[in-house]
Amino acid sequence: MAGRVYHARDYVEGATAPPFHPNCGCSVREWGREEELSEIGELSLSMRCAEMMISWEGSFFSSPTHVIVNGKREPYPTIGYGHYMMDEINAGKRTVTIDGIEYSILTEELAIRLFWQDVNNKFAPKLNDFLGKNDISLNQTQYDAVLMHMYQQGQNILDDDKDTPLKRYLLNGDFTDYDACLEAFLMTTDWEITEVPGLRQRRTDEANLFFHGTYNNN
Repeated sequence: MAGRVYHARDYVEGATAPPFHPNCGCSVREWGREEELSEIGELSLSMRCAEMMISWEGSFFSSPTHVIVNGKREPYPTIGYGHYMMDEINAGKRTVTIDGIEYSILTEELAIRLFWQDVNNKFAPKLNDFLGKNDISLNQTQYDAVLMHMYQQGQNILDDDKDTPLKRYLLNGDFTDYDACLEAFLMTTDWEITEVPGLRQRRTDEANLFFHGTYNNN
């Protein structure tokens, strides 16, 4: 969490503010001026988008569960709010680690902590690295939309060896055409969007968040 900046409205202990665990020694300080905020250079997921993402994930899984997508069983289980357990299963584990403690069963509070842990430690650093490396500037809602998309599609979708419409759209830097924005979000998916109930709407909501700045909870 070092160096992260959050709006005061997004202050939530255990998620965006300390204490994060029983022995947490983190602290916060106020940033008041816009020029100071701009010097940080990195955005972070807003609470409004977090609520939108959790709404789209629906009820959380308290234990590892294989999700059925378009009639097909996912090869790896999911736990919490969309945590895909590929790394854990490949390591021979059926538990997740939250703040250094392993859990096989999650409460809703733990599921939310795992969600923020994934966002802050896996997805946001990947997105910030991509934006910084390519000198791309996004506003908060644009950033939220891309991170929301990455959370479901995978943390590596903007890597150097990937070539997707959304990545090309971001690198192009022209965000003035809505149809181009919508196509970039729709066509990045690995699934047939017309066959998976709700997926087209989720992608459309991401595009609307990016282009219009509108948050739409499912």
